Amino acid sequence: MKYSVAQASRIVGRKSNQDRIGCVHSSNALLTVVADGMGGHQRGEVAAELTVRIFTQAFESQAAKGFHDPHAFLSQSAADAHLAIMDYAQQHGMEEPPGTTCVACITLDNTAYWVHAGDSRLYHFRDSRLLQKTRDHSLVEKMVEQG
Repeated sequence: MKYSVAQASRIVGRKSNQDRIGCVHSSNALLTVVADGMGGHQRGEVAAELTVRIFTQAFESQAAKGFHDPHAFLSQSAADAHLAIMDYAQQHGMEEPPGTTCVACITLDNTAYWVHAGDSRLYHFRDSRLLQKTRDHSLVEKMVEQG
């Protein structure tokens, strides 16, 4: 499988960068994951880091066995990331858990499977066109949908 990865991240009006990216591959599969810590929550960078770590470690563990159900893998990894963030908040006595958006995509046998939460987006370039594959989970998107 041939692929290339590029990333750009900007700190806009914040003291630290809360963006995290992960990219791991096996002989026939590629996982990319982007997490954007939510600035309105304490420790958004921790939530983003935990999310990327959970997905990439799960991929590395699963890759040897193969991905028979990529949707289930992605859903389970997202649930595990959520639990890790909740555990972190509890262990650190946080009133409110840290937050992050996330989009994770597995490419397997020329097919892309993805999961997302929040307003991190997945795009697909095809025939020199940029196609948005996800819809934001946000109040603004909900208002747009309702006209």
